[in-house]
Amino acid sequence: MKFFADFHHGGAARGLFLTLKHRLGHELYFPESTFASWACDYFKKPGTWLGICPTAFSSNGGIPTQYLTDDEIFPFVMNMDEFMSTEWDAVFITRTESQPIFKHLLDKHPHGKKIKRIGSMGNENTAFDWNWVRNLMVSDYLSYVTCPDYVNRLHYSQEMGTQFAEEQKEFVPIKEEDLPNIFTFINCLPSFTGPWSWDSERSCYGGKCPHCDGIPDMTKHGPYSPYNIWTELTGKLPNNRFTDFGIINSGGVIPEKELPAKYLKSALTWHFKTYDGYGYSLLQSIAMGRLPIVPRRFHRYRTAGKYLINNLTCFEAEWNSDSIAEVIKYFTSDLDRANRYSEACFKAGKALFNWELEAFRVKEFLSKLN
Repeated sequence: MKFFADFHHGGAARGLFLTLKHRLGHELYFPESTFASWACDYFKKPGTWLGICPTAFSSNGGIPTQYLTDDEIFPFVMNMDEFMSTEWDAVFITRTESQPIFKHLLDKHPHGKKIKRIGSMGNENTAFDWNWVRNLMVSDYLSYVTCPDYVNRLHYSQEMGTQFAEEQKEFVPIKEEDLPNIFTFINCLPSFTGPWSWDSERSCYGGKCPHCDGIPDMTKHGPYSPYNIWTELTGKLPNNRFTDFGIINSGGVIPEKELPAKYLKSALTWHFKTYDGYGYSLLQSIAMGRLPIVPRRFHRYRTAGKYLINNLTCFEAEWNSDSIAEVIKYFTSDLDRANRYSEACFKAGKALFNWELEAFRVKEFLSKLN
């Protein structure tokens, strides 16, 4: 089959490409920069479409080199004329803001009425125009359970890069000099100042457990400021080293191919985020054998929750620096203890992450497109 997808961000594009092209053998293309610029100008919404430049994955590391040219250029991009002259089976809409762009393009496309529309998201509780988008392939559980029953839908896990699973064959122990290192990879962490309240009364479940016949299970929590919690930790634990990597963070953005080595320089990672965006860094940390510290209960009915096993693939803590500090002090006070936990996490990750099975499930989903 032949697919076209808008470009939301590198992780989502990589996940789609690995599943559709690498594992299932389909064709998948993205917009190049002039095509994306036209879309933003035409609809007067800057940034709605991002152009994927030919070298987008050269420093990514998550795309096998067999799909790059000799110059490490990613060639699976096209302009608007090429899009219009290609007979597509379906388009992937990876952000809701792209819908009017795709509606316009498919109205003008000579085969537009035959082209299927697939919503594809990782962000929490996303809804499309269900009269137009009749297929949903999503890695956010809330989006999956709240879309209409008549939508052909699949809840699956987006692949996070071969270097975090297939290429990492053996467990790499924590070195003694790295035992104090606590890293986080949440983009734009300084913007998470809050106050944020986890209010289940505003959730799609109305504060009730979706699996227990409506028995109340979640309560109001907060307000919280993840960034303030992070900075409090640095003051409470002067013997540990805290570094935040990512967009506008103190450690800066790390190219994807350098991320595995960066994870291995940490003892623990920290993942307190106020909404679910699937959590690539959370899962990457587990795959590398570095346990993330996560908020207790927060991921229970979210996708990442199926990979988070307390005291095996993560440590749960309350939304405060005291609770998190206790975890860090316990873990980083003994190198042998830290490595026993970390090796168990690595081995569990090998069993939990099964991308061939996810690809098989996607294959079945694609056979039933509306």
